[in-house]
Amino acid sequence: MKDKNKNKRIGINFLKRKKNKDEEKSFHRDSIKEEGSEIEILKQREKNMAEKSKEILGITTSLSDFDVGMEHISNQLLDFSQEISILSQSNMALVEETTASMNEVSQAVVNTTNTLDNLADKSHTLVDRND
Repeated sequence: MKDKNKNKRIGINFLKRKKNKDEEKSFHRDSIKEEGSEIEILKQREKNMAEKSKEILGITTSLSDFDVGMEHISNQLLDFSQEISILSQSNMALVEETTASMNEVSQAVVNTTNTLDNLADKSHTLVDRND
């Protein structure tokens, strides 16, 4: 009976060791699966980050293009406003010259009118003397 119990214990110990080895293998398989799953998750996140980085780069490029375009338009507007300013100054000078010329014409008309009035008076005086 001792041999039977001994054999039984050996068998039980063998089964326990086998069970422990199977559990260890199962644990390692599960660990490997979990690590593999985590690696896949990390790979997916890395892929998502790469896609988002590309999107950000595209947006940054668009903003840079927009900035360059706005700077170009701004420079054109500055040039245009300077040309308008020059034209405005030229028009103002022309208006001042025209006003000065009109004042001279007006003064000439006054002088001519005075001269004609003077001639008319002298003409009447001559007519009165001749009568």
